[in-house]
Amino acid sequence: MSGRILKPPFERFCDFYETKGAIWIARRLQPYTALMAAYLRFRRIVLVSNIGEAAGHIIVDVDFFCHLKFSGALDEGKRYWWLHRPRDDSNAIAALYSHVFDYCGVGYIVYYLFLPNILMRRGEFLDVGSSRLKHHLPEVLGADAEPIDEPPFRSQISKAEGYRQWLAYYDLKRRNGVAHPFQEGPNWPLPKSLTVLRSRPDAPLALIHIRLRNGINATARRTDAETYVPTLEFLRDEGFEMLLVGREDLPDSFRKLGVIDYPKSRLTCYENDLRLFSNAAFAVTAGSGIALLADIWEVPLVYTNYWHLSMCLFSKNCILLPSLVDDPTGHPLTFTEQIDLYMNRLDFGPEVFPDGYTVRNATADEILSASQEALALAMAPTPRTPRQQAFADVHRDGLMGLSRARVGKYFVDRHVDRFGDRSRADHDCAAGVAGTGS
Repeated sequence: MSGRILKPPFERFCDFYETKGAIWIARRLQPYTALMAAYLRFRRIVLVSNIGEAAGHIIVDVDFFCHLKFSGALDEGKRYWWLHRPRDDSNAIAALYSHVFDYCGVGYIVYYLFLPNILMRRGEFLDVGSSRLKHHLPEVLGADAEPIDEPPFRSQISKAEGYRQWLAYYDLKRRNGVAHPFQEGPNWPLPKSLTVLRSRPDAPLALIHIRLRNGINATARRTDAETYVPTLEFLRDEGFEMLLVGREDLPDSFRKLGVIDYPKSRLTCYENDLRLFSNAAFAVTAGSGIALLADIWEVPLVYTNYWHLSMCLFSKNCILLPSLVDDPTGHPLTFTEQIDLYMNRLDFGPEVFPDGYTVRNATADEILSASQEALALAMAPTPRTPRQQAFADVHRDGLMGLSRARVGKYFVDRHVDRFGDRSRADHDCAAGVAGTGS
């Protein structure tokens, strides 16, 4: 009874403090932030900042910190603290990754003590945030930031500035040459509850993800579940046990093929998501940050139906199957034009698919071919084909140039006209120009 009585007032206090109180202290009570900054300097503490609150961003940001630590880029004489309010995702990171920080403070008291300093960026900070949404007030980030009101986020930086952070992350991953440093063991053990959920716990695990809503970030068009069916039949015949991840409803066609309904199992939480992906033998996902859970562990992966070509994944075991976009007149955009459509969109606000354009998602045969290619690639690495390399070179100064992933061979051969200069692409193939495969 007391918990029910006390919870609403505490939630109201948290809301007030995060939206008004901490901001007032940050802007008006400078002696307080100066005192806290002096404490941080005296204890040689660096606050690890801007770790996100979305399924993809939070694990990427922690992985970025791990790679910085692995590379020797961190100052060994300093202590790296991560502070965050309790949430399902931050609790999971605290449970599985507290050992990589000198102090992992997921709770209200310490976080609220330092929140005014975080807002004003007073003290020493290490920004590992992959999201364009930042915890700092816009006035301390300069002209490159716009205010937002989505606690704990207070600013949104430009697309160009956000992209530079991703470039730094991919460049570091490539130089380090390891998948995911500082993980304790090859994978996170599955709890008994998840083992019980599986009917064949010794079978290789295939994770299936779909997106049933339009226009959300990388997803321009909802998943047609039927396009996955041939791939699910292939995985079943190959002995995989299949499990739906994410939070979408299980399609009837998936249920008939024996796909486990994890989202409705009452076991869904971010820690279990992480454990599942670290144990997976294969994954296919729609355009969503959840794909990054497979990417950091280099799970054989098909990343499909994403329209942000320039925001590709990294792993050498990832096969890319982007959505293809036509302009309002029905004219197919080239790969370069599709990249420009995203990169040159409105710099601030939500990222939504532009009105008037139409999108083509991957077809059933393309998803099946890519799945077979991903599994074969994980068993026996091969160089990219000339057209796969040509696709990476479309944006060679961006993430596509740093990424070790590749576009599906069957897919890119089918859509060679999207290069725009078909004669050049065909000439390269005829000449046998080999890709690097990395």
